[in-house]
Amino acid sequence: MNLTKLKNRVTIQRPVKTSDSMGGFTTTTWADVDEVWAAIWPVSAKQMITNERPATEITHRIRIRFRNGIRSSYRVKHKVDYFSIFGRPIPTDDGIWLDMLCKGVI
Repeated sequence: MNLTKLKNRVTIQRPVKTSDSMGGFTTTTWADVDEVWAAIWPVSAKQMITNERPATEITHRIRIRFRNGIRSSYRVKHKVDYFSIFGRPIPTDDGIWLDMLCKGVI
């Protein structure tokens, strides 16, 4: 892959969980893990009704240089958009890139 394809600056974020008084945890905020260059491709889109309001769910594939430690509980921030990573991030066969399937709701 040509490095010029990595034209989007994104921030990888992890959830910060705090204890609730019932013995569980809740995500209250997000902490930046790293800021990296990425390629972003839309994969699919569907329209739906949520809470009696129309919404569009868009699925993207985001590729970054390989790095350890990214989990499916993390999210990707690109400008004002947030993408939840679903599934395990997948390294390419050559081990250079890391592909993440992400979901964003507009």
